[in-house]
Amino acid sequence: MTAVIAMHPSRFGAIRSLVSFQDFRLKLSAVHALADEQQKASRYRVHFQPIDQGELLDAQRLAQVARVYGRSAQFDGDVFDSVLQWLSGEDETTEAVVSFSALSLEDELFVPRLIEIAERHQVAPQRLWLELDQTVFHPHEEDVKEGLEAMRQAGFHTGLQRGGGMALELAASGLVDYFTVSRRHVGNMLEDQKRADAVRAMGQMAKIMNVGLIADGVDCYERLGALIEAGVSHACGPLFGDSRLVTVNH
Repeated sequence: MTAVIAMHPSRFGAIRSLVSFQDFRLKLSAVHALADEQQKASRYRVHFQPIDQGELLDAQRLAQVARVYGRSAQFDGDVFDSVLQWLSGEDETTEAVVSFSALSLEDELFVPRLIEIAERHQVAPQRLWLELDQTVFHPHEEDVKEGLEAMRQAGFHTGLQRGGGMALELAASGLVDYFTVSRRHVGNMLEDQKRADAVRAMGQMAKIMNVGLIADGVDCYERLGALIEAGVSHACGPLFGDSRLVTVNH
């Protein structure tokens, strides 16, 4: 299946260069538990920032372009090798949340490759929270379930962003530990009633399914208050002022 990606030409060029030359840094945003203001965050959401570009990118977006250029397997390895290389130098209580494209699950070697990279860097799988993003396309439902089951059997945590129709089924099957409210929804929920309703619906679903709900990109107290009211359990973003950039040697 051919992936068709629509984006601004300058953004496409930046990502294409990134895929070709691996010139990116990890931007780490601490994930805070909202029920305990004194908690010292040891979990970080990972975004990717091109060296010469300001825009933050998710692993799933990069993976889409990598597939267009025929570098999917190599690129998946580059992304997770970078994250696990960073984790290997951190305290053992430090964990990372990183998204991956559902397209990756079409590759039967994707999960074995993750396990091999974690073993090579001597990082326990429990320190990695793998977040399935279904923005563009997802394989057959059974492929998704089998991929998540394999990840959980290996010891990785699993989560879901932009879950769509499969969110309820995956949560009910015990295949995800949390949902994520994306930066787009967080950034527009005060101005867009439909997005606010969607966030509240996610909060209700998370409560019923007994899974966590993480909000990404929180930038003000008004938004944070609305998210807490909606049932969000964890949050990260500019409001907390504790993000940092890490350059990894490839």
